[in-house]
Amino acid sequence: MIEPLDVETLRRRAPGVVRAMGTLDRETLAPVPEGLFDPAVFGDGFARIVFAEPIRHSITGETIEELPVLPPRFRPILQRDGEWVMSSLNSDYQEVLKRDGRLRRLRQIAAPTPILDVERAALTAAVEALFTALRKLLPAHPDEILFALGLHSL
Repeated sequence: MIEPLDVETLRRRAPGVVRAMGTLDRETLAPVPEGLFDPAVFGDGFARIVFAEPIRHSITGETIEELPVLPPRFRPILQRDGEWVMSSLNSDYQEVLKRDGRLRRLRQIAAPTPILDVERAALTAAVEALFTALRKLLPAHPDEILFALGLHSL
C-alpha cells in the first residue's frame, strides 16, 4: 500500500527546492540554476516545488503545500536526429512552476480576488495534469518507482 507523503517527510527526503522553470541553457547546455535539471537542487535524489499558497486537489480534496519533483533521470532531454526532445513531464513541471510564479506575483501586487481565483484554478489544473501524466508513466507496480526514488520505506 502506498501512503501519501507528509510535508515533513518530503522536506527531509527532498531538501532542494526548484524555483526556476528552465531546464538547460540553449547555448551551453548547462543546467539552469535552481531549475529542473540543476544538480545542486537534486543532489542524488529528488527535489520539490513549494507553492505560493496551498492548493486543494479537486478530486480528493487534499491540500497540497509542496510537490515532489522526479529526478532528471526519470524525465530526460534527448537528442534525436539533431533535434532535442524533452519528456512531457518536463513541460508539465514547467507549467506548474509558471502558474505558481504568476500566482506569487499577483499576490505581491495585491491583485483582485477574481484574478487570483482564476490563477489558483489554473495552478490546480496544471498540478492535476501533472498527476495524470505521472499515473500514465507509473509501472504496473507503483512500488518499483517509489523504490527507485528512495520512498519505499516511508
